Amino acid sequence: MLKCQSKRVSLLPLPESYSNLPPAVLRFNEPDIPLVEGELSIDMSSFPAALKGKLKWLKHVAENSSVKAKVGKNISWSAYHAVVLPDANKLPVSALLPLFHEQAKSVALIRHSLNIIRNAVRKLNPGQTPVVAFDQPLFTIAKLIQWNWPQMYGEDHFVMMFGGLHIEMAAFKAFGSWLEDSEWTSVLVNAQVTSPGTADSFLKASPVTTTRRTHQVTACTLYRLLSNAYCQYKDVLRYDEVILEFEEWCLELSKQSPHFKFWYITLKFELTLLIFIRSILANPSMPSPDLFGWQKLDGTWVPFWSVLAEASMSCMLMLESSIKMHSIMQLLNGL
Repeated sequence: MLKCQSKRVSLLPLPESYSNLPPAVLRFNEPDIPLVEGELSIDMSSFPAALKGKLKWLKHVAENSSVKAKVGKNISWSAYHAVVLPDANKLPVSALLPLFHEQAKSVALIRHSLNIIRNAVRKLNPGQTPVVAFDQPLFTIAKLIQWNWPQMYGEDHFVMMFGGLHIEMAAFKAFGSWLEDSEWTSVLVNAQVTSPGTADSFLKASPVTTTRRTHQVTACTLYRLLSNAYCQYKDVLRYDEVILEFEEWCLELSKQSPHFKFWYITLKFELTLLIFIRSILANPSMPSPDLFGWQKLDGTWVPFWSVLAEASMSCMLMLESSIKMHSIMQLLNGL
């Protein structure tokens, strides 16, 4: 906290309720896990719209992947969604509290942090249940705290969850178990997408960024194969037969072919993960590229090539200036 007095700025000390760390230890290393009562409620109202957005991206890729990609087509997942972002999308309000000297993995510090978060939430939004995200090692300690002191930090008082990155990694690892014996890695190697060792690492979500890109490519490939099969289905139909809609056709084939059902579920799984990843990414307001050596021509950003002096001439001028400066310094030293 800053305090101004006659043009002097002094830093006030933090309150003892914040800076003093009460000691704490776990009473039970293996506490009883409370049973969850009631029905699980899932709100899927926004999922169809999100899935529709992913299908638009897949269609965009299918329409532009038959020829060599041109500048401005935005085929990649990140580039496409960066272009279609709504202008009114605002970032959430966030703040960084003063840091502690103690290790984050200690029970005392995590318990103290929960108290501070609860007090802050009560001040800003009375009645709201605090939601706290942790990295995987700290999440384990936080859950032990929650189960050791259920009256203070129970699941009706706090919502403990993984951070976005760790949820993504856990989901991709689960996806790796799903694809482990499907020859998915062999397809990647035969298509010269990656090497055998790297392909096997994707099953364990390592590295997570490359794993995400590989699943994006897989989703595009599966959708294109699915679209081609649907077009062939419509071509062989007789004029008196009813044409099923795309989703109905997929569900009907899933009943007939376990192999089709497996890869159709795989596509749905990948799109669901991409929807989640998209939901946790921030949309910062980026400066215009024309401030960094780019210019927009016919709706496309291209590098702005400036005309500079030849490098050889510039180097000669610098060398001459250096020699002259050296001579002047010697002359001054002689005086």
